Amino acid sequence: MTHNFYATLPIITDFVQITDASCYQKVPADWYIVVSDIEQSTKAIAEGRYKDVNFIGASTIVALLNLQPNLDLPFIFGGDGATLLLPPWLVEQAKPALQAVQHLSQSIYNLHLRVGIIPISEVYAHRYQLEIAKFAVSENYAQAMINGDGLTFVEQTIKDPILGAKYLLAAQPSDQPGLLDGLECRWQEIPSRYGETVSLLVRAEADTNAERNQINRHVIEQIEAIYGADAEHHPVDVQQMSLSLWPKDLWAEARLRGGSSKLQQLRYLNNIWWLNVLGKFLLATGAKTELTDWAEYPQILQASTDYRKYDAMLRMVIAGTPAQRQQLEQFLDQERQAGNLNYGLHVADSALMTCIVFERMGRQVHFIDGNNGGYAKAADQLKQQSHAHQGAITLNAVASSKTGLLGDTSSPSWGTC
Repeated sequence: MTHNFYATLPIITDFVQITDASCYQKVPADWYIVVSDIEQSTKAIAEGRYKDVNFIGASTIVALLNLQPNLDLPFIFGGDGATLLLPPWLVEQAKPALQAVQHLSQSIYNLHLRVGIIPISEVYAHRYQLEIAKFAVSENYAQAMINGDGLTFVEQTIKDPILGAKYLLAAQPSDQPGLLDGLECRWQEIPSRYGETVSLLVRAEADTNAERNQINRHVIEQIEAIYGADAEHHPVDVQQMSLSLWPKDLWAEARLRGGSSKLQQLRYLNNIWWLNVLGKFLLATGAKTELTDWAEYPQILQASTDYRKYDAMLRMVIAGTPAQRQQLEQFLDQERQAGNLNYGLHVADSALMTCIVFERMGRQVHFIDGNNGGYAKAADQLKQQSHAHQGAITLNAVASSKTGLLGDTSSPSWGTC
């Protein structure tokens, strides 16, 4: 049986170990992969709706975590969507929960959430790979790290209007209780203590896992050389954190979790506003209640953030200075010109935090994204670079085929890392 596969994975404790192939294990063929993303998220972000986009992106994760509270599920938050892996026995239970989130996204936010579920066996049948590791972010949160070209295959399949049709879910309303329990969005934007918050995506461009691992290791080491150790470039500074009393900051949660009517949503908004008033007092005084040590809680929260992760693409949110970012861009441009990678980078002055809190002093995760678009805008730049990269490969392939260097070029493979 493979239902405990993820729970029993060995845990790595050093982030650079995500570039070590021996830390990964093959995902069981009888598991399934869930991919969600908001269609036209770039347009929504341009309209200033980045909090709505982040909140829906996190909703698919919390909806599935709530199905089995004691089950350890692997997931990765992508800003405007998410990736999750499911054991086979949970799939039929997961579908109505995901369809309910789709319905809420459409009916409340007027955002179309695309969700697809593909068997891992289908990935392997097409000769793609999918491996997973487990990184200990804190004692309360372990982050899945997913490697392999199978992710790109899944994303491309889901987005294909013909190939993806049989895997896509359709929105359906549901009265499932507790669907989004634990999902919160109650903090103000977190200013960078150095002036900039950088959302970074890096995709290594190489033919083998070993080569991709080497490129990713070089990138991580260079980021540390430029920005310093983890604590020095962490985007969540506890001194800059503040619970919000602005209704506009709390409205995304109130609309999604408050109920179907405007009156219900306003009542919910009023309730969490007063909770934040109380929370600000407890944090300011460092009070200790029966369930929560409020002097310690900000450190627990900071330690349980997902500001760096890997899903066949390095994702990081970094606090730094303009000079450091310019140095990073210079390095990335050099590596890109050498054909080693493509990247996307978005600069803001603060970070957004969307939270899943099941226990205030225990099980929780806080999703971090750059303000004003973050990962989604970085992804746009990455797509532009990738198209240029593929175009260059095509031209090189044509030129090489004319000189007889490639042999049969009728079915070229561009790689999918």
